[in-house]
Amino acid sequence: MKIPRAIGAVGVVEWVLSQGSGVESLVKGKIAMPSYLVQAAYTPEAVSALIKKPQDRVAVIGKALEKLGGRLTSFYLSFGDYDVVGVFEAPDNIGAAAFALAIGAGGACKSIKTTPLLSVDDGIAALKKAGTTGYKPVGK
Repeated sequence: MKIPRAIGAVGVVEWVLSQGSGVESLVKGKIAMPSYLVQAAYTPEAVSALIKKPQDRVAVIGKALEKLGGRLTSFYLSFGDYDVVGVFEAPDNIGAAAFALAIGAGGACKSIKTTPLLSVDDGIAALKKAGTTGYKPVGK
């Protein structure tokens, strides 16, 4: 999600945006929140139940995230290692972890993987910052 830069007091908005994703930015009445990728694999029993009675889980998942202050931004059924993938926003890592724990505790998923996502701009900023650490690998 690209945050618009031309709103309100432009100088203030530009300063807030320059602080990176660690700062919650008020933009057009919305708080910019960190994004996360979630990947889940159903148990065989859950897949059997869904085959017998197919259902759209988006509303259930969205409601759970809203209770944590987040929101579901996309959700897909998939095949391969994971049966569903989604992208969601949460106010912080604690909210994202709470969501993953709640899914895992439900028993319908045999595995769940949550990955914090960076915008391209934040990723580039991280790469630039990594170059300033002075870190030296073992043996070099």
